[in-house]
Amino acid sequence: SPTWQPSRRSLYAEKNRFKLRLRTYGDAFARGSFAEIKQRVDRIILKKRVALGPSTVDLVQQPIADWAQLLQDPDDQRAADAYASFARLAHRLAAAPMLGVRYVRDAFESAVDEPVRVTIDSALEYVPVGGLAAGSAWRRAHTVPDVLEVKFTDAFPYWIRQLIERFELTRVSLAKYVSCVQAFAEEGGLVDAAAEELVTWTQ
Repeated sequence: SPTWQPSRRSLYAEKNRFKLRLRTYGDAFARGSFAEIKQRVDRIILKKRVALGPSTVDLVQQPIADWAQLLQDPDDQRAADAYASFARLAHRLAAAPMLGVRYVRDAFESAVDEPVRVTIDSALEYVPVGGLAAGSAWRRAHTVPDVLEVKFTDAFPYWIRQLIERFELTRVSLAKYVSCVQAFAEEGGLVDAAAEELVTWTQ
């Protein structure tokens, strides 16, 4: 949003908050993308997303209202409802794509017992949306360490708990997008009161 509201709510550690994102895999808009709502309710993470058809990187500079043309199945009511929720929240915040973020992800899934997914994200980089469309160079967020996440549906698997205790891992809050916004603000990429607040949080 113009005031970077989702990022600021994350920095203030508000228990109930959400973010909006346009996601691709492998920087490949030609293979389609996803409009996503990622919502936090206390310590529970909820996600809702809708698939969009093939496009180009120029999609990030188009009005979000126009993304509806890329819905893959006009008769899919569930997808239409998910897109409507995304568009409604974007309108409420006057939101638009602002910063591109990418990273390398190693993902592991349990083949037995409880469904669980473990991911390790590294090499976090960012670029302003205008630069993304223009093919500008990505910038490395050097202060961000590799991020390990454990994702599960209901119960926290006991064997995961054993691994965490064995390697003495500590749970911390780290939003990859917010870290990139802060890095962008520190380098002078933002020039308003909201930017000053974001930079202050890094000092």
